[in-house]
Amino acid sequence: MRETFPADLIEREVLAKGRRAVLFYGLMHFQRKNLIANYETEGDAETIVSRLEARTKAEVFTIWTSTKVAKLQPDAASWPVPSVALVRATPLGAADFTFYYGSEAMGRFAIRDGKADFSKHIPPDQWRTLRAEDQFDAVLYPGSEPPIMVRDSPERCADKADIDEHLRRVAIGGPPQSADQLKQLCAMIPK
Repeated sequence: MRETFPADLIEREVLAKGRRAVLFYGLMHFQRKNLIANYETEGDAETIVSRLEARTKAEVFTIWTSTKVAKLQPDAASWPVPSVALVRATPLGAADFTFYYGSEAMGRFAIRDGKADFSKHIPPDQWRTLRAEDQFDAVLYPGSEPPIMVRDSPERCADKADIDEHLRRVAIGGPPQSADQLKQLCAMIPK
C-alpha cells in the first residue's frame, strides 16, 4: 500500500477539502508511469501520481532530482545551486527517462490483469521508452556532486554504534556512495 495509501490520504484529506499539499516521498513514487513495469500504470504498477491523476483529475506537479543535468544542458554548470528548472520542451525533457533513472540492473516486469508478473523479465528489446517530460514536470539540480546524505559532527562520528548502524543500513539497500561519504567525512572531522 506504499502507493495507494498516500494517494488515498491526499485525496481524502487534501483534495476533497479543496486544499493543496506538498508531498515529500521517494522519487520513484512520483513517476507518472512505472518504469520497472515497462511504463504501465494499472494495478500493481500504480504510483502515487498516476493514482491521483487518474482518480481525481488533480494537477500533480512533480520535481525530480538529478546531479547529471549539466550533461544534457551544459549551462546548468553555471546555475545557482540548488536550482529548479521546468523540463517541457527542453533538452532535459526530451531525454529518455532512463537518463535520470536507469533500470538495466533491476530489469522490467509485465503487468497481467493488474498484477505484477515476476515469473520472467521483459526482454530489453521490448522495453518501452518515455520522454522525461512525460514522467515529471521539473528537475531539482543540487549541483554536480551528489549531496551528502548525512550531516555529521564530531559527536556523531565519535558514536561508533551510530556510525556502524548507518553503515549496516546502507549495506542493506542504501546508496553505496553514502557509506564512502560518511567514512570520508568522519575521517576529516577533528576528534
